[in-house]
Amino acid sequence: ISKTDVDDNVWGKLNLLMSDEEAFCKKWRNEREIQKKAEQGWIARIGAYRTIIFGCGYLGGRCLLLCDKHKLNVAAFSDNKSDLWGTRYYGYGVCEPEELKAKYKDTKIIITAKKYEETIQEQLLTMGISKERIVLYSDCLM
Repeated sequence: ISKTDVDDNVWGKLNLLMSDEEAFCKKWRNEREIQKKAEQGWIARIGAYRTIIFGCGYLGGRCLLLCDKHKLNVAAFSDNKSDLWGTRYYGYGVCEPEELKAKYKDTKIIITAKKYEETIQEQLLTMGISKERIVLYSDCLM
């Protein structure tokens, strides 16, 4: 394996592992603690609310795994892609964003699409959904 095979972050970790296993383990434990604290803060923001996962892509699936891990109550998925509305994603119904105002008005909405995070957040705010209901999945990621 060479530096051109992986990104700089991975290359740095590999070098550290090869040169000083103890330092690598300490760094890994520290990163894991930071990740756990970020997850705990994120989970606290959601609380006991039912949740909607906004985004039916890879990160939406990863978010569902995290919600399951922490026994969060996922009600449905939502997405801007109209061809997904009315379908199922990982067994959950996929609704159009407009349904979030009335049918799912007492939920937290987790935005998972990192690339469109700001656009989706603005869309939801423009629809009249309060900022307090919006949670960013990226807030729990390192």
